[in-house]
Amino acid sequence: MEKHRRKNVELARARNFRRSLVQQVEQYQNLLNENQFEKLQELLPPDSRLLLLPLQKKIEGNVGIIRFWKAEKRSGLKAMKFKIRKIFIEPCEKLVKEGDGYKRFDALAFVFGTYSYLKGKSAKRVGPQQGYLCLAFRHRDDCNWGLGDQFLG
Repeated sequence: MEKHRRKNVELARARNFRRSLVQQVEQYQNLLNENQFEKLQELLPPDSRLLLLPLQKKIEGNVGIIRFWKAEKRSGLKAMKFKIRKIFIEPCEKLVKEGDGYKRFDALAFVFGTYSYLKGKSAKRVGPQQGYLCLAFRHRDDCNWGLGDQFLG
């Protein structure tokens, strides 16, 4: 009976984790589309990385990532759309340096999916572009997910 109860608790926790991850991906998309760069920077840990495979470009740190997105918006990025295909969550006990201190993590998650974007001065002139994405999250001991690495290909 105890084993069955423990399994139900783990399944409920996994569902909560997944729901939280979906909400965070939606929040990232919405903040980016609404040009709320200060809030977007707060969402990203200082050691975040953005890897843009088509451009062969790596951007390190939340400040650099915000700088990149601002430049993209100035050059005509109208909207981003993320579509989640799969979420994998793995238990992982780890202590990681974050800022001046350390944070404890108990799980890693990988969100796989696709992205599309609309870019151009005129929406008629340039159609939507698309690619694949992988977002890596760490579940912190404060029960929040921290978005770390972002791969867009």
